[in-house]
Amino acid sequence: MSEVYSIEPKTCGKVIIYTSLGELEILLFSNECPIACKNFIQLCLNNYYNKNKFFRIIPKFLIQTGDHTNTGLYNEYAFKEPFKNECNSRLKFLYMGCVAFANLNIDSPSNGSQFFITLDKSEWLNNKSTLFGKVAKHSLYNLIKFNNIKTNKNDEPIEDIPYIEYVKVIENPFHHLIPSIHYKEDKIKQKTEECSEIKPKKSLKPNLLSFAFEGSDADQEEEKEEEKVEEKGEEKVEEKGEEENEDEKGEEEKEDDNEEEEKGEAEMEAEMEAEMEAEMEAEMENDQEEDEHAEEKQAKIDLLKKKTTEIEKLNPKKNKSPSSLKEITDLDEEYLKKIKKHKKMSKKEREKESLKKLKEFDNRLKELFSKNGLNKK
Repeated sequence: MSEVYSIEPKTCGKVIIYTSLGELEILLFSNECPIACKNFIQLCLNNYYNKNKFFRIIPKFLIQTGDHTNTGLYNEYAFKEPFKNECNSRLKFLYMGCVAFANLNIDSPSNGSQFFITLDKSEWLNNKSTLFGKVAKHSLYNLIKFNNIKTNKNDEPIEDIPYIEYVKVIENPFHHLIPSIHYKEDKIKQKTEECSEIKPKKSLKPNLLSFAFEGSDADQEEEKEEEKVEEKGEEKVEEKGEEENEDEKGEEEKEDDNEEEEKGEAEMEAEMEAEMEAEMEAEMENDQEEDEHAEEKQAKIDLLKKKTTEIEKLNPKKNKSPSSLKEITDLDEEYLKKIKKHKKMSKKEREKESLKKLKEFDNRLKELFSKNGLNKK
């Protein structure tokens, strides 16, 4: 392990994940993996990981989380796009507690919000996943608890599913990152945009999929349809009229969607205001508690001062001469010098000193016995 830590770069940044099984303090490699760490810290500041379950647990291998649907099928992006792997030759999966992002493809950018923590050495993951942090030594005891959780054949926890209570950013190396106030509103807009993009695809057949490699089949079918439309000019005119009606209906649906979006935004603003008020009240209560603790401490200090004054009054003839104080200081200095010498000495020198002291002690005992006449038998 000493070799591992000598090779590893220094960490820069700290995050504490409060789980149902205890705290996990994570140290970040922000200099080596800046994009991954920015993505992780931004999601933490946005409270994205709160109440997320560990949906995948493989004892003595890894635990995985980062999907608010708790299915492992959803990936959130802090900056609206997935990012590529950031591999570093000095960062390797050589011990328990490595924190890395879960990706779908090594070559193309597919990293998002899902991440995993290793429960053992996993060298075969080197250069395949972005290792952006590690669990601190004192938190490894809480990480070991995940090995005792029961799972099914699909590596899903069955009983007492562990989850993330909340995440706290202790050291943020990226000072420009702040919690996004309109994070929930942006998510609603993204969903509405996705819905609006899906609507015009109603003309596709149910057995066709919107993958790039199936574009040739779709093009052939479109060409056949165009040939049929050219042969039947009258039917084409009727179809255009129907399309215009559909466009009008689509515009009406969009207007309804916009109204729903406005309502949703108003509700989100009200929720955010309520949360801010609750936070302010909690801060006020904490300040009041701190003031009460300070008053209690001051009262204890005053009691101690009174007791010391009473003790001094009871012993007015106590020797407070400067000579006695000098003797005490001299003894302290001698004691400190002896300790320094003892620390600088080698093992052999210490053994010699201890033997000398034992001999002196034996000689004193013999002198005492000789004076009392106990050595004569």
